[in-house]
This record gives sequence, structure tokens and C-alpha cells, in this order.
Amino acid sequence: MKNVMFVTNSLTGGGAERSINLVCNELVLRNWNVALVPVNKSEPDAIQVKSQIYPLNRAQGNAPFGTIRAIISLNFVARKFKPSVVVLNCDAPEFLGLFLMKRVELVILQHSSRPWSTRRRLGIIVRKLLSFRTQYFFAVSEHLSIWPEGKSPYRVIQNPLSPNLPKKKFFGAHPLSRIVFIGRMSKEKCPEIPLEISLLSGLPAVMIGDGELQGKLSDRYKKYQLQIDWTGQLCNPWEIINPGDVLIVPSSFEGDGLVVLEGLQRGIPILVSDIPDFRRFNFPEINYCISIEDYHARLIKYSNDLQSLIVPSEIAMKILGRRDIKVLGNEWENVLEEIMKI
Repeated sequence: MKNVMFVTNSLTGGGAERSINLVCNELVLRNWNVALVPVNKSEPDAIQVKSQIYPLNRAQGNAPFGTIRAIISLNFVARKFKPSVVVLNCDAPEFLGLFLMKRVELVILQHSSRPWSTRRRLGIIVRKLLSFRTQYFFAVSEHLSIWPEGKSPYRVIQNPLSPNLPKKKFFGAHPLSRIVFIGRMSKEKCPEIPLEISLLSGLPAVMIGDGELQGKLSDRYKKYQLQIDWTGQLCNPWEIINPGDVLIVPSSFEGDGLVVLEGLQRGIPILVSDIPDFRRFNFPEINYCISIEDYHARLIKYSNDLQSLIVPSEIAMKILGRRDIKVLGNEWENVLEEIMKI
């Protein structure tokens, strides 16, 4: 039977969650029996999931009882659904996967160059125990090795991008008006950098997302009376991006960089941090920044020529052409059948 279960952090929240929603839908179209199991409570995603959904509804700040309840619920779902393969998508699903009583083939899907970044010791233990149960460690990019041993992944399957885009806006046709950050308010995403750029330049900033640093940053920068719009997490953040906006992606490390890819897909002016995880895209030098002063200087120089900060279409198409859901659906279908031996 073609029964596959994906365990993910939440229905929405970031690129890892969005990509799995797209994969689930594609497999359903191919007549697979698919279950999506979101661990944490969240709002629905912009991608309407067509598979069966079994939310565990773990609430933030409800550990350890919420986690224990999630473990019990996950095992109940597994007994009911009877998957042949369970795909564990990110850290919390990996931890819960340790306690699956049903003997199934496990796939660990790594999205980041530094998974378990906030709980490294726990992550080492979890990965070691999981390695006794599976050989199937996947990665979403060829530049990723499997942490912590640094071994090569069993398979690399890139994240798909949603093909359903709204009518395209002409982002380079207006002078600079705002800087935009999209992502988790967490240490590795460096959300303080666009705030420092706003402080240095006086530009309004839009901060899209939530996370553990949001409250601290909001309090810290309130005294400067900056024009900061804290939107929280949005189902579709791109709908509020307008001509005159520049996307800032200042991460200290990344996995697949889906915010960058979705920005490319929409033709948005973009500046990214100069890190190996972004260098692999081979953008023009103009799009890479090393410091806050570097971002600021680039914005001032091109404030009336934002077209220059849009990655050329030939580079964008080369990158995006490998993200077609039909192509990636073939890859998922083939490897799942290989694991199931059908």
C-alpha cells in the first residue's frame, strides 16, 4: 500500500512547512494515501492541503506535558493510518519520531546547514538514536551534509515552489520606500539587522514573522521611534510587498533559503548576507552584503535604481527551473517506492 505520513512542525510557519504541504498535495494527485501530521498549533497555510490531516495541537510553552500528549497522539495516528514510510520534517518531528512504537521506515529530512541549532546536545542524541532505526537521511540541497557526522545524504530532493503566483508587480519601477524582512525572529535569521538599517537610514521597515526574539527587539527599538510595522506571521507575506520595497535576507546560515527563492520567483529587489549558503546561488556581487554599513550603502546607492537589485532573469530561471513540483513529485514518488520496495 502507498501509505506515507509526513510529520511536520506546523501547518504553516516557514519554507520547510510550505514545501511539505506542496509535496503532500502532489502525491495525493498521484493516488498516494497521504497523512500530514502537524505537531504544533498554527493557522492554516496559504497552500490548502488536500491530504488527510491529523493535527497534534501541541501548544507553545506547554512542555513537557504537551510533548508527552503529542507522542501519545502520534502513535495513535500511526496505528490508525498504518504508514509504510514516515517522513520526519525538522527537529520537533525528529524528536517525536524516536517514540514511534510502530516499526516503519523512517526518513529524516534535513532543511538546514545547522539543524538543532538551539539544542545541539539533544540533537546529537536524537540523531544518534534515529540512525539505529534508519539509513534514510535526506537533504533539500546539494550543499548540505547530514549533521552531526557530516556524511552525505541518502538522497537530495529540493524543495518545490508554489506555481500559483498572483499577477506580477513591477518592483523595480519605483524609488526605494521600505525594507522588508520575512522569517522567524530567531538568532540565525538576524532580524536585528534590518532594524539597524532602519535606524541608520531612517527607512521604514516591515518585519514579517514571529519568534522568540520579537518581543525583545520590539522593546529595544521602540525608543528610537522608527517606522516599524510588526505584522506577525502572515499566511501569504508576499501580498503586502509593493513596488519600492527591498527584501533583506541577513541570515548567518541557511538551509534551502526558500524566502530568497520565492523573492526571485516574484522579481523582488533583494539583498542577502554574504554566506556560503547563499553564495551557491551565484548572484551578482551587487546582491551580497557583509555588514550593516554594506546594506545601507547599497540601498542608498540604488535608491532610485531598484531594478539593479533584481537578480537577472537568466540567473533566476536557472535556479527556479529545478523547483517544479511535477519534477520533484517524480523524485519523491520514485524514492518512496524504492524504500517501500514496491
